[in-house]
Amino acid sequence: MKKRIIRVVITALVCAGILIWDKHENKKMREHYEQVKYDETQTEATTVDMEFGYYKNNDGLWVYKGRTYKEKIELSGKRLATNKEIIYIVLTNKEDITFKDIETSYVSSDIKNMLDVNDVCVVDVK
Repeated sequence: MKKRIIRVVITALVCAGILIWDKHENKKMREHYEQVKYDETQTEATTVDMEFGYYKNNDGLWVYKGRTYKEKIELSGKRLATNKEIIYIVLTNKEDITFKDIETSYVSSDIKNMLDVNDVCVVDVK
């Protein structure tokens, strides 16, 4: 009986320790993310979209997942598959990117229609 009580107590302590550690790690991750956004070794962020993880740095470039883009644009049009009006929020280094280019890259299975993530990145669809 004593062994069973000791096992239950040890199990409860381990579970409590895991829960406390998890909360601490989540807090550390949030603090780290906040620090990275404004880290002086990188270029300080001036505009941040927390939900989608991209931001505009002091150089005027947009940054998403370590890649930099010159422009943030909105491209609107009708989806080929549903004929519904949508808007793509795009970070890009290409000046001539169109709604049709984005839409074709999504619906086509042909690798030639795929867009290079170093040139174009869709960060949101409305």
